[in-house]
Amino acid sequence: MRFSNKLLVLTSVLTLMGCAPQAELKPAPPETTKTTVSYVPGEFNEESIFELLTAELAGQQRDFDKAQQLIERQAELNQSSALAERATRLAQFLRDSGRVQHSAELWQKLSPEDEAPAQILLNTLFHEDRVNDALDLIEAREDFSTETLVLIDTHLARLNNDQAKRLLKILDKQQAVKTKRLDLILVIAKTEIHIGHIDRAMNLLNAGLKIEPTQADLVIEKAQILVSRTEFSNALKLVNQALKENPTNRQLRALQVQQLLKLAPRKVKSAVNKAIDQANRDPQIIYYYALLMMENDQLIFSEELFSDLLTADPKATDLYLYLGIIAANQNKKEQAIDAFSKVERGKSLLNASSRALQLMDANTESDRALAFINGAIINDPEQEEDLNILYTQWLQRSGDTDAAVSYISAQINKEPESAHYLYARAMLQDDFDHQAMLQDLESAYQADSTNPTIQNALGYTLLEYTDQYQRAYELISLAYKQSPTEVAIIDSMGWALHKLGRNAEALPYLEKAYMEFSDAEVGSHLIIVLSILGQQERANQIYQDLFEKNPDSKDLKEALEWLNN
Repeated sequence: MRFSNKLLVLTSVLTLMGCAPQAELKPAPPETTKTTVSYVPGEFNEESIFELLTAELAGQQRDFDKAQQLIERQAELNQSSALAERATRLAQFLRDSGRVQHSAELWQKLSPEDEAPAQILLNTLFHEDRVNDALDLIEAREDFSTETLVLIDTHLARLNNDQAKRLLKILDKQQAVKTKRLDLILVIAKTEIHIGHIDRAMNLLNAGLKIEPTQADLVIEKAQILVSRTEFSNALKLVNQALKENPTNRQLRALQVQQLLKLAPRKVKSAVNKAIDQANRDPQIIYYYALLMMENDQLIFSEELFSDLLTADPKATDLYLYLGIIAANQNKKEQAIDAFSKVERGKSLLNASSRALQLMDANTESDRALAFINGAIINDPEQEEDLNILYTQWLQRSGDTDAAVSYISAQINKEPESAHYLYARAMLQDDFDHQAMLQDLESAYQADSTNPTIQNALGYTLLEYTDQYQRAYELISLAYKQSPTEVAIIDSMGWALHKLGRNAEALPYLEKAYMEFSDAEVGSHLIIVLSILGQQERANQIYQDLFEKNPDSKDLKEALEWLNN
């Protein structure tokens, strides 16, 4: 974004403001006279001119923050919708949601018939998860443009049930069926689906399809409901009818292919090729169908599509990852490893390397595995740490923990302050050398004290093997602030509170962790705390459920001791 390099005083100011050139300019008072500057809407005094020129100069110097503040101030003082719009656009450029809201609200106030400020406000409120404020704004409008409905649809997933029900009441006032507004019918139906009122949604969609029987968006929603009810033939019939009127609709084509995969696999290839041709062989469409075919065991066709993409763009080496997966699924080991070796960079390289190692025999192909990893490091040196750790983990999974520790220790000798390597070695030593594990975690923490994974691992290890419960709790609390949805950290929070004797506070954390990940270790923590709190019956039930699946668990044996006390 840039401002004009030529400073033509009056012309540039009027251009910046987007105002009519007949605006009256008030003469500056004599220097010896002290006056109060007055503002009249639509007129620009000497202070307006000065501040707007200053804003333009600030913009030329890329000080957009100052430019926005000055323009917003003048928008308020002059009650200028053009300036309010300018201030809003600058706030958007600065990604300052607070200023966006303030400027857009002013813009909307000054131009109540303009849809743009309301759209910007709604988008800002939704992105900040201020759903109720967004609903207030929607409710205040007497009518909804198609653009507003699209915006509501885009953010529908953010609404909880109560908010969705409130939205329904707002939208229902528009009498969608009577007014035959198909865009409104669609959004109301999607809102009903969001709440779980599938039959109501179906009735609405049917009403809309009576008005326009092949309207693509309505057909897509109805077909998806039919699919959820396993009415695949009816869904395919509906989609085929709509495709006659909407032959280039990509979503309809995709739905057709999805149903053919279930009902008529032999027709799939022809349908996919038709969809790709109608999309002018868009690489993104080919990629979508290549993945869809791979996920549905149409491996030979999927391989053809990925190969076509590589022929068109040989530098897209990420695609070799999928060719490797396809070959592996066909039990073509060497072909798979060869494909994985051609991935050159990034996360796809890590994924490909991990899959290649899984295909190699630890007893006979250790050197080959190491050579593969070294080749990957040459391709993408930035992934060296992750690739070395992949090899270390492969050695451990193969049962050679000593070799794994030795290899990662050699990497630590080269990079003694690598928190990544130190953490990896600590995890290797969990079963046999707790003191060494603790030392490595302390070193990893010193190297990267803000990493929540390291904070949590060190805190949990302190809980298990020392009496430093308060420090452990503080470390885990830091991790929890950064990653409040991570199950391991939630469990650690509960366990730390238990160790501090705060079992009633611990219980909600442990219950949440167990609900998300019901393994023996997490379950044992919950059983112990429930036992302490006198909830023996529930603790016993959880123990029985876990014991059936994990009869040899050491964690459950410890939990049983608490149950028997």
